[in-house]
Formats: sequence, C-alpha cells, structure tokens
Amino acid sequence: EIRITSPQDQRLRWLLGMSKFNFESKRTSGFHIFSSVRSLSLGNVFDIDTTGIYAAIEYDLTDSLTINVEGRRQKDEVEEARSSGAEFVSATFNSTTPRIALDYQMNDDVTLYASYGEGTRPGGFNVNLFGQSQTVLDQLAQSGIYKEIEEEELEMTEFGIKASLLDGRAWMQAAVYSGDWSAQQAAGAFVGDIFYGGTATGGEIDLSGFELEGAWAVSDNFKLEATLSSNDSDIKILTDCADCAVLLGTSDISGMGKRKQRNPKTQRSLSGTYSGQMASGSDWYFRTDLLHTGSSYMTDANVTETGSSNRVNMRFGVVMDNLTVELVGENLTNDKTFTNYQFLIDFAYLPPNINRVATAGLPDLRYYGLKATYRY
Repeated sequence: EIRITSPQDQRLRWLLGMSKFNFESKRTSGFHIFSSVRSLSLGNVFDIDTTGIYAAIEYDLTDSLTINVEGRRQKDEVEEARSSGAEFVSATFNSTTPRIALDYQMNDDVTLYASYGEGTRPGGFNVNLFGQSQTVLDQLAQSGIYKEIEEEELEMTEFGIKASLLDGRAWMQAAVYSGDWSAQQAAGAFVGDIFYGGTATGGEIDLSGFELEGAWAVSDNFKLEATLSSNDSDIKILTDCADCAVLLGTSDISGMGKRKQRNPKTQRSLSGTYSGQMASGSDWYFRTDLLHTGSSYMTDANVTETGSSNRVNMRFGVVMDNLTVELVGENLTNDKTFTNYQFLIDFAYLPPNINRVATAGLPDLRYYGLKATYRY
C-alpha cells in the first residue's frame, strides 16, 4: 500500500493512495463418524488479486462544519477450481464505492454527523456446479443459479451524535441507520431427481436500526458502561429460497416480513467496574459484565432459531507494578444457547432424499481461571 497525505493543519486536507493484495488458498473440510457417516464438504482452491486506488478530500466549510468526500475504485481478479484442479475458472469484478460525510460541532462537547456510503462484496463461484453438463446448467439458470456469483452491493445512510456530558465524567454516542442491501442468497433446485444447492444473486434486504453506547464515571472509584442496539434486516425480495420451499411450501418469501437469518435483532450490555487501592499501594478492581444477545434464525424461512442468550462475566484483578493477576469467571449463568447454525452438504453415506444436514454451534460453558500478566 502507498499513501500520500497533505498537512493536516490546513483547512483543505486530502489523501491519495493505492493498494495491492494477493491471496491464494485451498479449503476443504469434513468428518468421519463410526465408519458410517462421512461428510466431504466441497473443497476448492482459489487465487485472488485485488487492486484498489482511493482518494479523500476533507474541507472545513466553517469553524464548525466539515465535509468529507471519499471514493475507491477496486478490481478483484478471482480464479477458482475444485480441489481436484478440474475446470479452473476466472472472473473480474470491478466496483466504485463513494462516501460523503458531514460533521457539525455544535460546541466543545457535542458533535453531529451524517453520512452516505456505498460498499460491495466481490463475487465468486458455485464450485459444486463445476463439471456439470450444459443441460444441468441451463435448467439451474432458470432458478437464478449460475457458476458465477455476482457482487453484493450496499447503500447505507447514517445519522449520529457524539457527546461529552457531566463536565467530562460521561460520554455517549448514538446512531440511526438505513440501508439497501442487494444480497446473495442461498438457493437450490431439482434437475430430475438430483438437488443442486448454490448461491444466487437477487435478494433485496432493507437494513435499519440504531446503536447506543456510553460510559459514566459515577464516582472516582465506580464506572458504568452500556451498549444497546436494534438491527432489522427485512427481506423485501427473495424469490428462490431453497429451504423455504421445504419448510414453508414456497420458495418465494418476498413481502412476508422475514428477516435475514444470521443477524440478531437485539444486543445489549451493562458493565460496572469498581476500583480501589490496597494498603500496600497496589491497585485492585472488580468488574461485572451483563451480556444479552438476541435470537437468530437457521434459515431465511425464520422457523428454527437459536434463542436469546444472557451471560454474566466477572473478573477481580490486582495490579502490582509490572504484574497484573486476575481471577476470571465467564458465562457464570452457564448459558447453553446455540451460537449459530451451519449447513453441511454432500453427505455421501446418508439415506436417499436427505440433501442437507444442519449443525449447531455450541457455546463455551461456565469457565473459571487465573490469569497473570507481566509487563517489562
């Protein structure tokens, strides 16, 4: 990466840069149980070259109002093949992503801001379609499933405030946002008696929500911190949801009020730290964290969900010059809520007509430990 910037003490400030990134990898996974059940997840090898150029201009319109305009042009050259090396394919994805932001400093303690930005996630390939006949590919194309997966695109608008309160003893920042997400989607279709799963492009999702974060030094010894967020991901258009066809009897869930499965709607936390000093001069502290994570779904059909989790973490620490010793307890409520779900495909030794099997992510259970850190 090469970056050139102007002096930052001027009214007009600018930045120019370019970057180059290369990534080569091979990935595959699977497991074997009691010599009877075996998963051979589809592995692939890939080579990605990413080149980007970017620029930013920041200008103080007044002493209180600043505008920032940024832009990035990126080219992703992607090559991919099955682990066997068969049918090596390539594609180039080009994107231009602008961003504009306004900062208004009401006074020394309060700043308001507004921003609009666009982003992309480079496309890829449905590796499981490599080596299939043109007849199969033509029929899958009618369901929007192709070898090549198009880029995802996101347009996001955000408004927020940052403030220092109570003569500097507290601070808070809050933001509300709204976005349009042209998303990739899990899809699938039967060709004859064989089910082909893949990723298609064409889902449209409305994102909206708010985030709130703050801290308050209640006294010289006691500090409170809190976060709260609500995040909606309303599926507006999704016409070929393979799991929805099985679970709901229709693959088109457009306008049904479903939300994207992997995004918990609510998250919140409350933390308190009490500190003091021992007679020997060593500092000590006791911290408690209350953590809540809302439920997320297994699929876009919104039938099976993880459930909400509530955890309590605590730690007691003593700081002695260069040595810190902590007694740590995590997930003291021993919450066993699943963290997520994941699908496995290509089960070679399962009975016929079983196309997909889901696994559940297990959380770390109650944990106690002693931690020592020495700095020199």
